[in-house]
Amino acid sequence: MTEETAYRTGKAIGEIHRKTENIPHELNGFGYLSWSEANGLHGSISGDAREFLKEESEEHLADYQVLCKAKPMFEDKTVSQTLQLAVDLRKQTFTKPLLANQDASPENVLLNGDRVCLIDPFPSIYYPRGLAGNFMNLYETFFIALADTDRYRKHRFSACANKLKRVAKGFIDGYSGLNAQVATEVRGEQLLQLLDTAYNHLQMLSEELSEEARIRYGNKKEIEDRLIMLSEELKALAASEVGNLAHFSAAEKTFGA
Repeated sequence: MTEETAYRTGKAIGEIHRKTENIPHELNGFGYLSWSEANGLHGSISGDAREFLKEESEEHLADYQVLCKAKPMFEDKTVSQTLQLAVDLRKQTFTKPLLANQDASPENVLLNGDRVCLIDPFPSIYYPRGLAGNFMNLYETFFIALADTDRYRKHRFSACANKLKRVAKGFIDGYSGLNAQVATEVRGEQLLQLLDTAYNHLQMLSEELSEEARIRYGNKKEIEDRLIMLSEELKALAASEVGNLAHFSAAEKTFGA
């Protein structure tokens, strides 16, 4: 796959994600889809999705404080400011849960000439920018960072890091339709996903690793070493997006007023 093909593939996946959100689902609840004889197909979480998003956002900010206390290398004024802006913007722009696909890893992407097909979907009903941000985090950071673990070594992600990042670039262009605000909302969610990746690494250091975790993330030394890289990635992404997030967060406040 050339870098141009990688970009076109990512763009097609982004367009699929955007079109999926436009599918009316009329389902109760939110979160991962579930089925029961009594309720049929529905979101696995009941209650107020907006309140859930608010609580989730507060957890993200609290997790960052835990990271900073345990690993001072994560302390950074710009990161702190940008995380707050990302949280503010998601609460301002969220309207209602929409249908999205969480799992579009390279293993679930099939190419047939110029046609891109996604297999083994993992549907969820929630804030769709979050799922788009998850995609960006996977392709720009996660798969590359974990390239040498038992789970991902066969894919040689470190050797094709530039192509993964071109997939991500195509995705955000296709998903946003080159709308600057949508792209910024996705980048804000990517920042929160990257924070979550780092926090999960910290948590694994304080507990016994399951075999599944070891296969996916490596041993504790590898997890510890990876935290250094994740702190630098977090700082770099925050520095690149703080201006955009500040602009659109302020614009949303003005419009809302």
